[in-house]
Amino acid sequence: MTDLDELASRLEIQNVIARYAHAVDRRDFDTVRECYHEDAYDDHGRYKGGLDGLIDYMHALAAKLVSTYHLMGTPYIEVDGDTARVETFSIYRRELIGDAPVLSGLRYADTFERRDGRWRIAKRLVILDWEHLAGGDPRMPCGPEWLRGALGEQDPAYAMFQRPQSA
Repeated sequence: MTDLDELASRLEIQNVIARYAHAVDRRDFDTVRECYHEDAYDDHGRYKGGLDGLIDYMHALAAKLVSTYHLMGTPYIEVDGDTARVETFSIYRRELIGDAPVLSGLRYADTFERRDGRWRIAKRLVILDWEHLAGGDPRMPCGPEWLRGALGEQDPAYAMFQRPQSA
């Protein structure tokens, strides 16, 4: 592997990680699916199994959520040919309907594989390092002039990332 190929691999892997977080937080499960190989395995704590089951799990959980937020750290990546081992730290906030928000420190321990020239997740382990209740109103809430994040198409940045529909 040349230095340029390794650099391109690292950038593509980082983009998959960023795309995953963006897609989960916007409830764009088609894009979540694109981040994985079809035969991938995911251990997400409450869900362990294949890609179709993961997407079903995410759909079911989304119906119970007010919001999620993933802040992904810079991934540590070791590329070895067409396989890469990747560890990414994440601060994750979730708020279920009727519950106090929870703030978690997670790590994604991923095995990426390059197949047909594309890097995707082949195996993911989600590791919970810490978790705290994050309830309570902010002491000084921002005024109504601020754009507010929302789920799905209601989010102010959603349209910016939409792909043109093919004819």
